[in-house]
Amino acid sequence: MQKQLEKLEQIENLIVKYNDRLKDKSEILLNEYSLSTSKKIKDDLLAISDEARLMKIGIIGRVKAGKSSLINALIFDGKNILPAAATPMTAALTQIRYAQEYKVEIDFFSQEDIQNIKSKADEFQKLLDNELAKAKERPHNLGKSDEEILKPIKNRLIQDYEIAGASHQQYEMIKKSSFDISNTLEEKSFNDLEELKQALYDYVGESGKFMPFTKSVNIYLPIESLEGISIVDTPGINDPIISREARTKEELDQCDVVFIVSPSGNFITTEDIKLMDRISSKNGIREIYVVGSKCDTQICNSVKEEANGNFNKALEILKNKNTQHLSNVLSSLKESNPEVGDVFDTLIEKSNERIFLSSGLALSIINNKENLNSMEQHTFERLQKNYADNFSNLNDEITLASLNELSNINAIKKSLNAVALKKEEIKNQKINDYLNQKGKIIEDYLQSLILFIKERKEEIQSTKIEDLQSEKEEINNIKADASSVLDETYADIINEFETMIPVKLNTEFNILYNQATSDVNNAENTETRTESYQVSTSKWYNPFSWGSTKTEYETYTVTTVRTGAVKNALQNLLSNIENKIQQECFNNIKSLKDSIKSRLLKELRSVVDDDSINTRNFRQVISAIVSSLYMPQISFSDKKLPEGSGVLEGSSAQDFISSAQDFIHDLKTAVDVDIKTYTRNLTGELKRISLSQKLFQEYDKKLQELENDINNQALALSELSDIEKQLQDLKA
Repeated sequence: MQKQLEKLEQIENLIVKYNDRLKDKSEILLNEYSLSTSKKIKDDLLAISDEARLMKIGIIGRVKAGKSSLINALIFDGKNILPAAATPMTAALTQIRYAQEYKVEIDFFSQEDIQNIKSKADEFQKLLDNELAKAKERPHNLGKSDEEILKPIKNRLIQDYEIAGASHQQYEMIKKSSFDISNTLEEKSFNDLEELKQALYDYVGESGKFMPFTKSVNIYLPIESLEGISIVDTPGINDPIISREARTKEELDQCDVVFIVSPSGNFITTEDIKLMDRISSKNGIREIYVVGSKCDTQICNSVKEEANGNFNKALEILKNKNTQHLSNVLSSLKESNPEVGDVFDTLIEKSNERIFLSSGLALSIINNKENLNSMEQHTFERLQKNYADNFSNLNDEITLASLNELSNINAIKKSLNAVALKKEEIKNQKINDYLNQKGKIIEDYLQSLILFIKERKEEIQSTKIEDLQSEKEEINNIKADASSVLDETYADIINEFETMIPVKLNTEFNILYNQATSDVNNAENTETRTESYQVSTSKWYNPFSWGSTKTEYETYTVTTVRTGAVKNALQNLLSNIENKIQQECFNNIKSLKDSIKSRLLKELRSVVDDDSINTRNFRQVISAIVSSLYMPQISFSDKKLPEGSGVLEGSSAQDFISSAQDFIHDLKTAVDVDIKTYTRNLTGELKRISLSQKLFQEYDKKLQELENDINNQALALSELSDIEKQLQDLKA
């Protein structure tokens, strides 16, 4: 294809050199073939390569699941560089990339962010106060402190009003901090990794002084293993910061690989499923793996008895159990929530291949074998006690091999290499497809230019000067009548076009709206739950019964909704509408151009005989006019999706569904207005063209150019022959 690009560059040079001869025709052809310049094609190829060069890895997991350990193992050879979050609220959106220096960029909450958190926290506090007042009146709460009564209420309300509950927790931490934000963005450079590590704790560590205000962190490191990689470590669910939640999902959408980290002993829980709701299959290669972390704990517990003390057997049993559990949970999820689509199909079908057991502590023991901390020492002693054949002492070859097998980092890295290879293959295929398409168009473009030059030579040689003078006179004679007919026909075409676009597009859109509404409604489910509480059975007349209680149960139904599925449906609606508008408008513009050319030429022939005018020249002039028509763009990327993340319950779920339905309704209204505005602007541009005037001006210009060439026939033919030869040489 390099040859084709060079060919296009040479054509462009010829057009510059013979500007008067080739410029107008080349512009018409470039428009017809949708062919870009050679520079634009090179930029496109570079963009495809750059997009494929960086592999984005997303990490998902609940608090203390082992996400930081996985990142530390993948990037820092197991050294504890990235601090672990203590609660979902301490987990900032963190991205790690390669750079030539140690550097961090910290994005703090803006005053608007903090105000939004406070507003939702105040709403939650009102709910707490109302529920507390009601609870105090119940007999079984008599004599209890507010704190005792509030604890179960607070837990229930946090589940029912997840965003408001998360905001309440976040704001409590903000109030306790004395940090005053002056700038929302901060950048710091460091001399080495250790210095950077110490600084990180201030921003994302459990007790960090800036932690309550940290929105996101970008970490840049001059570490070779990071070259070509970008890691996205996601915050917890129910993010009270709308902009961060939207950015988190956007970053995950662009990831090539997503690792879901879940402790082996409490594998793939409801909270994990909520976190996985952020994953969609919209973009990227989307390879998903699950890491069963902290497997060292599990193989030293119940699994050991099943394996009869056999280390490899224990790992096999644990993996099989987790594999079966993952497959069952995701199959059940897909059956009850069909709106999740096919994003988890590979995990269901190939669970065993997609699960990695891992132990961050095993890698730490290898790295720190000369100076184990208390946790590492305790873990190693348990391994020695339960699997003596595999873990005798830290200098033993078998011990090191077993620890490596337990950490399993090499297998995880191998999966990344496989994705990188697949990504490279896809990139090469994209480039080849793009080049093959452009290569054919360049050949067609070249052939059309050659044909144009040949026809021009033939026209100069076959046209007599007296015939040209007669044609000029005939054009002047029919201009008035022809202009009236042409302008009237042109106006009819524009009016038909103006009426046709909204009707056709709105018909197409109604199908999309109905599908999105169905997807939103399908994402809503109901669950039956049972809650227990203690009721006093004390009788005032029976001292022996004083302080006695009994357990009573209350069964209720709760509405749930998977926000990720709803947001995907709404995002797909936006994308489909934009694509449909561009596609239909492109087709309609093309149809409009064809209609203008054919109908204007037909009307022109009704006014004047073909023998009196050069229809080919008129066709070329009309083509030049319609090729320059501008097509406005419509975008809905600025539309904000409803707030919410994870799986919402109760009134939060109902409010979210209502917001999604309102979003579709409002979008429908906005699109209707935008289509009318789009059509009005487009037809307004078309109506501003004084077609007949422009047509005859251009035609007169062509006749004058032809007359000049005939009067200087030898020179003109020599120049055209030279151009033709140079173009023909490019075909070789």
